[in-house]
Amino acid sequence: MKRSFSAIALFLALHCGGQDALVHTYGGGGTEEFRAVVVMPDSGFALVGSTGSMPDMATDIYVVRTDSLLGCEWSLALGSAGVDTGRDIVLDEEGNLYVCGYRADTESGYDGVVYKISDEGEVIWEIALGGEAWDFAHAIDLDNEGMVWMGGSTYAGGVRKPWLLTFSAEGMNSGQWILASSGAGEVTDLVCTPSGILVCGWVETEEGIRRSAVWRLDQEGSVMWNRQDGEPGWNRQANGIAVNDEFIYVCGTQDTPTFTQGYSQRLDYSGAQHLISQEMQPDVNEYTAIVPVGGSFYSIGRTRAYGFGNYDGHVFRFTDSGGFEGGLFYGTGEEDSFIGGARVPGGFVACGSRQTVEGQYQAVVMRYTRPVLFSEDIMMPEEETCLPVSIPEIQEELRPFGPYRVYDISARLLQEGEARDLAEVKASLGSGFYLVVFRTGWSVRLVIP
Repeated sequence: MKRSFSAIALFLALHCGGQDALVHTYGGGGTEEFRAVVVMPDSGFALVGSTGSMPDMATDIYVVRTDSLLGCEWSLALGSAGVDTGRDIVLDEEGNLYVCGYRADTESGYDGVVYKISDEGEVIWEIALGGEAWDFAHAIDLDNEGMVWMGGSTYAGGVRKPWLLTFSAEGMNSGQWILASSGAGEVTDLVCTPSGILVCGWVETEEGIRRSAVWRLDQEGSVMWNRQDGEPGWNRQANGIAVNDEFIYVCGTQDTPTFTQGYSQRLDYSGAQHLISQEMQPDVNEYTAIVPVGGSFYSIGRTRAYGFGNYDGHVFRFTDSGGFEGGLFYGTGEEDSFIGGARVPGGFVACGSRQTVEGQYQAVVMRYTRPVLFSEDIMMPEEETCLPVSIPEIQEELRPFGPYRVYDISARLLQEGEARDLAEVKASLGSGFYLVVFRTGWSVRLVIP
């Protein structure tokens, strides 16, 4: 459904007052961004992205924990000496965080990585995913059995393929799937439900045109249905997916004869489409996250339509029937973007990056609980002294089971032997901090209380 956004002209610009609209920035003197956010049980937030403020000038995965007013509680920089990028984050029932992303490896190109982190900021374990090809982890979630599902892409025969893996809360690999037998593709987001796994991304036609893709899988990883959408001759990809009890919500970007535009899509659990809304604006407009709330949903992303040639972060709210309820722009006149978001009582939290007048990119978070969406162009953020704390990387990148070795924090060999799984290794260890390396190509960091 196409619609006019002339109502945007009615948006107001006003200064932030009180605590119903908060904006904070984080990081050091380098380049930072956030890509995903999760709401914690104490109403605080945990965020993941990337930081370029470490002494070696490399890019590390950046994890930040805040209180409910966005004050920094702790932060981590996770990665190697190369380029490391954080993409998604999820919370388990015990308050632990799972973070996924990817890092550059001098031997194999890129590997997907997953970290399990306690609510106090302690890394419980880390695993590297992939082989000799390039592998990327983009999205992560937990199913109702506590299994971790991760989606991204892997190169098979030189072609990027949509890739899905699952493993236990202890980091043990349980299975993996390639979701497209022919042509290129990629998983960009996923969400676990009691009845299965929903995955979105894109696949490529024989003519080299991208089409948005949504897959529904059962708990065993079997595909129940897959739908692909797009206009002939124009690229389209899905970037975000979310659900409620009745519907599946998807957002993404689609090329048009003039500009790339954002779109929102509402499906039922059989895969039938009930709404497609493409937002026609006078410049580039992208949706990267979607957040259902009651009978409405927020589409989160960025636009150049009102940024005088630069990007503004934006959030639009629609009814489930596609009616426009309001919108918000946030920008400083430089390059500003929202990338991820989540629901909070009475509103939303959005995260991304903000460029200063000096050209530095800062990680930015907005928590917004006003009943009406306003433009916040002049709402200046409060800067947090939330510098990343570096965690030493695991040097061994072996990958599961059979012969293994256990090292302590000083890289001293403690024991070696044969094991069927990680639980068997853990049972042989006392309290402490360990690195377990399996000969078949897998490593995990363990903290045993």
